[in-house]
Amino acid sequence: MDVTALFKIQYGLFVIGVEQEGRLNACVVNTVAQATAEPPQLTLTMQKRNFTTELARKKGSVAISVLGEKTPIELIERLGTQSGRDTDKMEDVPCTRDAAGNPLLVGNGVVAHYSAEITSELDLGSHYLFVLKPTALEKLDGTPTTYSGYRARKSTGGKQWVCTICHYVYDGATPFEELPDNWVCPVCGEPKSAFVLE
Repeated sequence: MDVTALFKIQYGLFVIGVEQEGRLNACVVNTVAQATAEPPQLTLTMQKRNFTTELARKKGSVAISVLGEKTPIELIERLGTQSGRDTDKMEDVPCTRDAAGNPLLVGNGVVAHYSAEITSELDLGSHYLFVLKPTALEKLDGTPTTYSGYRARKSTGGKQWVCTICHYVYDGATPFEELPDNWVCPVCGEPKSAFVLE
């Protein structure tokens, strides 16, 4: 079975923000989708090990910033490849707060803001799937980016090693083949064996 066939599914790119006990945290996901029109509902899938996931489950709500084609790669990397357990990812990141106190990115090519309550969750093994009820929706200027568009912007033009779990593209200085066997994906923690050459 060629799991890279799944890379042909088009995804957007989103920042999920949560405030918990005065602390702001956020992460990058590619798994927000509209589920229904009436009433409007969204789905959001997040890795269980993710710190933002932990905070969202406690809070019961999230803020979603839809990233655009002009969102800086450096911002996506900052919010997408570090853990909020280890660093204050939101330090100096321009944001506002929704009615629940959750952070929404300001500027940086963001094309929409969604605020939502988590109405239910489903355990999918490595991930939780959340059903969301929007409490606020705001359309901004610009064109949304896709995950494949982000990867193309990040690409050096050659073949890339891609995580089959979270689709992280390895871009370290050490050639992938020379990484130690115990190396893990910096985003999802999966082993080197979860990567494929694309």
